[in-house]
Amino acid sequence: MGLNLIELPYLIFRLAPIIIVSFFIFQSFLLWDIKGVIYICGLLLTCAVTLLANSGLNIVLPILSNTDKNPKCRTITLGENGEYYSNIPLNLVVYSFTFFYLLIFIFNLANPNSTVGILDTSTFTQSSINNALQQNIPVLVFFPLLILVELFWISVNNCVSTDIKDFVIYALSGIIIGAIGGMIWAVIITSIGVPQLQYIVSGNNSVCSRPSKTLFRCKPKLST
Repeated sequence: MGLNLIELPYLIFRLAPIIIVSFFIFQSFLLWDIKGVIYICGLLLTCAVTLLANSGLNIVLPILSNTDKNPKCRTITLGENGEYYSNIPLNLVVYSFTFFYLLIFIFNLANPNSTVGILDTSTFTQSSINNALQQNIPVLVFFPLLILVELFWISVNNCVSTDIKDFVIYALSGIIIGAIGGMIWAVIITSIGVPQLQYIVSGNNSVCSRPSKTLFRCKPKLST
């Protein structure tokens, strides 16, 4: 298969959910930690909620058959014979979950106590929040951009429905479910109080204590 400078970025874009999930999995294996495994567990739970929500939406707001959709939409799908497991775009769920999952830990950097993080914002200052955001600009730019591009691609290719109302409802459902799932899962992990489980933690773990009072006695040396 030959790829040119246009087809290669397009292929990476379509494989982005698999690449992102694989990154977290391989990172756990290479660094020998469970942060990636924890991320995958949260994502799987969120996808399970998405499938339940999809079943409810299909009853209330049924959409056209998957077989009538643009063939581009069925090149890479979770299902048999090009059929969807979910009409709620799972790509949007993955992107949204990942972004808001990381966003909670980014805000946690504004708290000097990494085991509390966003659960206690009393020590947050505007400067600490700004520093945390500035340190993670690539994450804050990449995932929102990826979500917008995915929305545009799904809309142009009618991958959800030709009806704009159906498209908006199903697409926004994926973003909202992913966002809520990511935030709740990150807060749960933070509440456990083990920094090693959190995906992003502050690198400064030093503890400062108030010096105790000390009494010094000076003994002058008499010259002879």
